[in-house]
Amino acid sequence: MESYPEGTPADDHRTSTSPQEASEQLHREHVMRDRIDQHAPLRSYAWFEMWTGTIMSVYVGVLLFAASADLNTESDAQSGGFALVSLLLVPILAFSSLTTGARERFGIRVMPSRKFWIPMALVFAAMAALLALSVFDVSYFSWLNVVVALSIFVLFTAKSVRQLARTPRPDNRMQQRHMALSRPVRWNTAIMGVFGGLLVVTATTPILSSLVTIAALIGISVSLVITASPWVLSRAGFEWGWIQWSAFGVTTSTLFALSIIIPTSGAHSPAVTAGLGIGVCLIMLVASALPASASGDTDSGAGAGAGAGAESTVSTP
Repeated sequence: MESYPEGTPADDHRTSTSPQEASEQLHREHVMRDRIDQHAPLRSYAWFEMWTGTIMSVYVGVLLFAASADLNTESDAQSGGFALVSLLLVPILAFSSLTTGARERFGIRVMPSRKFWIPMALVFAAMAALLALSVFDVSYFSWLNVVVALSIFVLFTAKSVRQLARTPRPDNRMQQRHMALSRPVRWNTAIMGVFGGLLVVTATTPILSSLVTIAALIGISVSLVITASPWVLSRAGFEWGWIQWSAFGVTTSTLFALSIIIPTSGAHSPAVTAGLGIGVCLIMLVASALPASASGDTDSGAGAGAGAGAESTVSTP
């Protein structure tokens, strides 16, 4: 039997990597090089922060409008106040858990600076004051709701806009890859679609809506406690790409819109809510079956992965 000394071509052949492994290593090297060169979060993380700011500002605006508007109508009494609150509460709690996993994927720990949390504290204090005025039935200028919502949007997205403007696109960008979602994440994405659809369908039926909301809140609570399980919502946020985040955005937007349309409209159409509910469910089901985009740097939007890399700590504005 022929033998070779250590370091010969035969030894190199035995330790050679496959083309796929070499591609993965090259991809990770490009990601690390981009992070070192830029000394800042990836552009994809900036897009994600803009997405977060948009969701939060819309949520606050809808909440303030729903609280300040005169919703004590026959329509509101029939639909049930708790049913309408659930249209805002469930998606924003799910979104909070999802963003935790998304930030873990980017490997970035956010440390807000005084330039961020001081004005943000003032804005939330203003929001609390407006909510208190609504509770005590004290009227105020409706444009204040818009000011508070826009202020939150600016505070959340100002640094992201500067990041996108100042950071050039890397010259060594890899072609965008697609990775299939893990089985637990596929199921969780589909389940979120089912619950989103049920919330829409039962929005005008207080008893059924309450049952659906309680079941959803129990699931979210368990997900927040059992953090090490692959079935938690944060894991879904970790794996999702722009397709899944877009589907969730459509679902959330539908729920937010209904929380305003239902109590302010004079009539309700079960056929319309049923159609919207089925549509929301189907969108999330399709998203659960599609792969997630994964690249070191992408302009495709929020959630379009950051890939592997060293963890970095940054300060928001």
